[in-house]
Amino acid sequence: MRLRTAIGLLLACAVATSCVGGDDGVVDVRPAEPTVDNTAEPTPAVVSPTATLTPPPTATVAPPPTSTVAPSPTLVPTQTPPAATPFEGDAGGLPFSTADVRAVVEGSGITFIPLGERDVICPVSAVPGAPYWTANAAGTDFGPVFVLWVYPDLAALEEEWAVEPGESPKPRLAGCDLPTGFVYWNENLVLVFEVWLSAGFDVALEGHAESPGDHPTVEAFLGLAP
Repeated sequence: MRLRTAIGLLLACAVATSCVGGDDGVVDVRPAEPTVDNTAEPTPAVVSPTATLTPPPTATVAPPPTSTVAPSPTLVPTQTPPAATPFEGDAGGLPFSTADVRAVVEGSGITFIPLGERDVICPVSAVPGAPYWTANAAGTDFGPVFVLWVYPDLAALEEEWAVEPGESPKPRLAGCDLPTGFVYWNENLVLVFEVWLSAGFDVALEGHAESPGDHPTVEAFLGLAP
């Protein structure tokens, strides 16, 4: 019995010795040193590239453009058409004069020629009536004769003529007998058709088909505006 006990103790001791390892029987419990791998590749040094300074481009200053000044055009003054040349015996008034009537009549291609040595129409008027031959300026020996009264103003006209818009004026004066009924007025003017004239001879109103009221002279006279 004692023998088997002793053998068991020897076996247990042998097993214990092999477990603790080492000759001195002390168990090394220190942590293992980390293994440093000296074969690791070295960290490459970071080398910043040297900045190359490029000098700024030299500014090229362009010469200022040569200013080409165009010559100023020569201004030709606009010529105002001359007013109708006054004739002897022309009368002035407001707003119209004899020259104003002549200008518009001649502007329509009709002559406006003063006639002398004709019987005076309405001789009692303060303003004398002046006869004018108005014919086609292109050349003709036939045209009407109109008598024109030019008063200083409308008030002076109304002293001798009764006027109403749209109606023919009527003489207020006794002894002022008109040759025809073709009578017109415009502001301070009165115009009366007297007779047709052909080659210097009077032609009776009934002997010509054209109405004096349709003649360009009447249209120009009534269209005269201040």
